[in-house]
Amino acid sequence: MGSPISGVIAEAVLQCLESRAMADYQPEFWTRYVDDTFVIVKWARKTALMEKLNSIFPDIQFTAEEEANGSLAFLDVLVTHQFNGALHTTVYRKATHTDRMLHYMSNHPAAHKISCEAEAIAQDASKGGRLLKQAWFSNTDSINRCIELPLAYQALRVQEEHVKRRMPIVRGETRTGGGGYSPHD
Repeated sequence: MGSPISGVIAEAVLQCLESRAMADYQPEFWTRYVDDTFVIVKWARKTALMEKLNSIFPDIQFTAEEEANGSLAFLDVLVTHQFNGALHTTVYRKATHTDRMLHYMSNHPAAHKISCEAEAIAQDASKGGRLLKQAWFSNTDSINRCIELPLAYQALRVQEEHVKRRMPIVRGETRTGGGGYSPHD
């Protein structure tokens, strides 16, 4: 399992490593989340920065992924380098992602359902996110109740509430009888 303070120690070590590396090499952009780092550095200094990072603590070795077709994935974000120098971000999904999520009325732990709801809100700009907001999370406890929807979507929400009142709740199943939501269904 590991010590409960191992995360704190790892964070301190990585901050020390960053401060030592930044003393000699100032990248144009540097951000880190736990052990994933996104760095923009001049091409000529890339190798020198990697050597410096890997020499500070020999037991901690960095690897690098370079952008392909002007894009690089960082966490759940696809960062695209525009011709004018600007960065454009979109939601990134691995090729194996199924686009299926837990139905809010399913018999799963609340923390899992809330996580799915947060993901749907994050994907608000996508068609799937809009569909989820308008009906899928129509529960009265849902955070989406605070989001104003266009009139057409509000009508769908009311329509689904009417259907939900007539459908029995079966433990372990969604109210629609399916295993979850997919924008391809």
